[in-house]
Amino acid sequence: MTIVSTTSTTTSPILAGVLEIHITDAPPTQDVTDINVSLSNVRISQADSDTGWIDLGIAPKSFDLLQLTVIPGLLGEVNNLSNGTYAQIRMDVQFDSAVISGQTVTTGVKIPINVLKLVGTFYIKSGQKTDITLYFDAAKSLVFIGSDTITFKPTVTMTVQYTKN
Repeated sequence: MTIVSTTSTTTSPILAGVLEIHITDAPPTQDVTDINVSLSNVRISQADSDTGWIDLGIAPKSFDLLQLTVIPGLLGEVNNLSNGTYAQIRMDVQFDSAVISGQTVTTGVKIPINVLKLVGTFYIKSGQKTDITLYFDAAKSLVFIGSDTITFKPTVTMTVQYTKN
Protein backbone atom coordinates (compact mmCIF):
# COMPACT_ATOMS: atom_id res chain seq x y z
CA MET A 1 0.00 0.00 0.00
CA THR A 2 1.29 3.46 -0.82
CA ILE A 3 0.77 6.19 1.70
CA VAL A 4 1.52 9.76 0.69
CA SER A 5 1.33 12.36 3.40
CA THR A 6 2.08 15.99 3.88
CA THR A 7 1.92 17.82 7.18
CA SER A 8 1.04 21.29 8.28
CA THR A 9 1.26 22.99 11.64
CA THR A 10 -1.64 24.82 13.22
CA THR A 11 -2.29 27.09 16.17
CA SER A 12 -6.07 26.72 16.10
CA PRO A 13 -7.84 26.34 19.48
CA ILE A 14 -10.05 23.53 18.12
CA LEU A 15 -9.80 20.49 20.41
CA ALA A 16 -10.38 17.77 17.86
CA GLY A 17 -9.61 17.03 14.23
CA VAL A 18 -11.70 16.18 11.19
CA LEU A 19 -11.37 13.04 9.05
CA GLU A 20 -12.78 12.73 5.51
CA ILE A 21 -12.64 9.49 3.56
CA HIS A 22 -13.02 9.64 -0.23
CA ILE A 23 -13.31 6.80 -2.76
CA THR A 24 -12.03 6.85 -6.36
CA ASP A 25 -11.18 4.28 -9.03
CA ALA A 26 -9.14 3.53 -12.13
CA PRO A 27 -10.97 2.03 -15.16
CA PRO A 28 -10.83 -1.72 -15.80
CA THR A 29 -9.16 -3.31 -18.81
CA GLN A 30 -12.07 -5.68 -19.59
CA ASP A 31 -15.40 -4.62 -21.15
CA VAL A 32 -16.81 -3.66 -17.75
CA THR A 33 -19.15 -0.68 -17.56
CA ASP A 34 -20.34 -0.91 -13.92
CA ILE A 35 -18.92 -2.30 -10.68
CA ASN A 36 -21.37 -1.71 -7.84
CA VAL A 37 -20.23 -2.25 -4.26
CA SER A 38 -21.55 -1.40 -0.82
CA LEU A 39 -19.29 -0.20 1.98
CA SER A 40 -20.35 -0.19 5.62
CA ASN A 41 -19.18 -0.53 9.21
CA VAL A 42 -16.20 1.84 8.74
CA ARG A 43 -13.88 1.84 11.74
CA ILE A 44 -10.35 2.92 12.65
CA SER A 45 -7.83 1.87 15.27
CA GLN A 46 -5.58 4.18 17.21
CA ALA A 47 -1.91 3.18 17.24
CA ASP A 48 -0.42 2.18 20.59
CA SER A 49 -3.82 2.12 22.27
CA ASP A 50 -5.94 -0.56 23.85
CA THR A 51 -9.20 1.25 23.09
CA GLY A 52 -10.05 -1.18 20.29
CA TRP A 53 -11.87 -0.18 17.12
CA ILE A 54 -13.60 3.19 16.83
CA ASP A 55 -16.81 2.97 14.80
CA LEU A 56 -16.98 6.13 12.70
CA GLY A 57 -20.77 6.00 12.44
CA ILE A 58 -20.69 6.45 8.67
CA ALA A 59 -23.93 5.26 7.07
CA PRO A 60 -23.60 2.38 4.58
CA LYS A 61 -23.11 3.62 1.03
CA SER A 62 -23.20 2.06 -2.41
CA PHE A 63 -20.92 3.14 -5.24
CA ASP A 64 -20.45 2.33 -8.89
CA LEU A 65 -16.66 2.26 -8.77
CA LEU A 66 -16.37 3.18 -12.44
CA GLN A 67 -18.27 6.44 -11.88
CA LEU A 68 -15.61 7.38 -9.34
CA THR A 69 -12.95 7.69 -12.05
CA VAL A 70 -14.28 11.18 -12.79
CA ILE A 71 -15.40 12.51 -9.40
CA PRO A 72 -14.30 10.86 -6.15
CA GLY A 73 -17.18 9.89 -3.88
CA LEU A 74 -17.31 10.94 -0.26
CA LEU A 75 -17.66 7.90 1.95
CA GLY A 76 -18.01 10.05 5.03
CA GLU A 77 -16.77 12.85 7.24
CA VAL A 78 -16.26 12.55 10.97
CA ASN A 79 -15.74 15.49 13.31
CA ASN A 80 -14.39 15.47 16.86
CA LEU A 81 -12.01 12.54 16.59
CA SER A 82 -9.45 12.42 19.37
CA ASN A 83 -6.01 13.71 18.50
CA GLY A 84 -3.56 10.92 17.90
CA THR A 85 -1.86 8.50 15.59
CA TYR A 86 -4.08 5.97 13.84
CA ALA A 87 -2.85 2.80 12.19
CA GLN A 88 -5.65 1.08 10.30
CA ILE A 89 -9.03 1.47 8.62
CA ARG A 90 -11.44 -1.43 8.27
CA MET A 91 -14.77 -1.59 6.49
CA ASP A 92 -17.18 -4.22 5.29
CA VAL A 93 -17.31 -4.51 1.51
CA GLN A 94 -20.01 -6.23 -0.51
CA PHE A 95 -20.06 -6.84 -4.25
CA ASP A 96 -23.54 -5.91 -5.51
CA SER A 97 -23.29 -6.22 -9.30
CA ALA A 98 -21.26 -5.55 -12.41
CA VAL A 99 -22.06 -5.04 -16.07
CA ILE A 100 -19.63 -7.04 -18.17
CA SER A 101 -19.91 -7.11 -21.97
CA GLY A 102 -23.44 -5.70 -21.66
CA GLN A 103 -24.60 -8.42 -19.21
CA THR A 104 -25.51 -7.62 -15.59
CA VAL A 105 -23.82 -10.01 -13.17
CA THR A 106 -25.26 -10.18 -9.64
CA THR A 107 -24.55 -13.77 -8.62
CA GLY A 108 -21.78 -16.26 -9.02
CA VAL A 109 -19.01 -13.80 -8.26
CA LYS A 110 -16.56 -15.17 -5.70
CA ILE A 111 -15.66 -12.83 -2.86
CA PRO A 112 -12.69 -14.14 -0.85
CA ILE A 113 -12.89 -11.38 1.77
CA ASN A 114 -15.72 -9.23 3.07
CA VAL A 115 -13.66 -6.98 5.35
CA LEU A 116 -11.31 -4.53 3.69
CA LYS A 117 -8.24 -3.89 5.88
CA LEU A 118 -6.11 -0.85 5.08
CA VAL A 119 -2.94 -0.54 7.12
CA GLY A 120 -1.16 2.81 7.17
CA THR A 121 -0.38 5.58 9.60
CA PHE A 122 -2.36 8.81 9.63
CA TYR A 123 -2.71 11.56 12.20
CA ILE A 124 -5.65 13.45 13.66
CA LYS A 125 -4.72 16.89 15.07
CA SER A 126 -6.71 19.79 16.44
CA GLY A 127 -7.49 22.36 13.77
CA GLN A 128 -6.47 20.00 10.98
CA LYS A 129 -8.47 18.08 8.40
CA THR A 130 -7.13 14.68 7.46
CA ASP A 131 -8.24 13.66 3.96
CA ILE A 132 -7.89 10.00 3.10
CA THR A 133 -8.52 8.86 -0.45
CA LEU A 134 -9.01 5.17 -1.18
CA TYR A 135 -8.12 4.29 -4.77
CA PHE A 136 -9.92 1.14 -5.92
CA ASP A 137 -8.19 -0.44 -8.91
CA ALA A 138 -11.02 -1.96 -10.96
CA ALA A 139 -8.63 -3.68 -13.36
CA LYS A 140 -7.11 -5.63 -10.47
CA SER A 141 -10.25 -5.96 -8.32
CA LEU A 142 -12.24 -8.07 -10.81
CA VAL A 143 -10.29 -11.20 -11.65
CA PHE A 144 -11.49 -13.18 -14.68
CA ILE A 145 -10.71 -16.90 -14.65
CA GLY A 146 -11.74 -18.60 -17.86
CA SER A 147 -15.04 -17.54 -19.39
CA ASP A 148 -17.33 -18.19 -16.45
CA THR A 149 -15.55 -17.40 -13.17
CA ILE A 150 -15.15 -13.92 -11.71
CA THR A 151 -13.57 -13.12 -8.37
CA PHE A 152 -13.96 -9.74 -6.68
CA LYS A 153 -10.74 -9.01 -4.76
CA PRO A 154 -10.70 -5.32 -3.80
CA THR A 155 -7.31 -3.83 -4.60
CA VAL A 156 -6.98 -0.49 -2.84
CA THR A 157 -4.29 2.13 -2.32
CA MET A 158 -4.64 4.77 0.39
CA THR A 159 -3.25 8.31 0.30
CA VAL A 160 -3.35 10.85 3.12
CA GLN A 161 -3.26 14.65 2.95
CA TYR A 162 -3.48 17.22 5.72
CA THR A 163 -4.92 20.74 5.56
CA LYS A 164 -5.77 23.40 8.12
CA ASN A 165 -9.36 23.17 9.26
